[in-house]
Amino acid sequence: MTEYGMAAFGRSGDWELAVDEILGERQHWCLQIESPFVSLQCGIPCLDVFAELKHLLAKSDSNAYDENNSVEVGLYYDRPVIVHRDNEFADRCFIIIGDSAEARFEVTLAGKNFNEFREALSQVVEELDQ
Repeated sequence: MTEYGMAAFGRSGDWELAVDEILGERQHWCLQIESPFVSLQCGIPCLDVFAELKHLLAKSDSNAYDENNSVEVGLYYDRPVIVHRDNEFADRCFIIIGDSAEARFEVTLAGKNFNEFREALSQVVEELDQ
């Protein structure tokens, strides 16, 4: 049976983000994203990805010409989990599982959901920095 240890947690409105360490012989991390309409757990390569993601979502506006509008957060089985900042609306991003046109799942976060996700992420980063 797999055992977990909580590393960080953030909650804002309907959104919860939990970072767990998978306890065992080698260090593994996973991210759980929970809301009323999505539940996702994925493996993450290292904890540094959260500061990078916070920086991406903290930009005051989206820039259509910015080539760095995405962060690969981790893997869902063998598919990449990517958070992509929209280049049209400043308060919108996409959580994307898969990187091909044939096999891909996408969740759009906009307005209130975007802001709550961003705030929960800020709490996670703050806890990891302690």
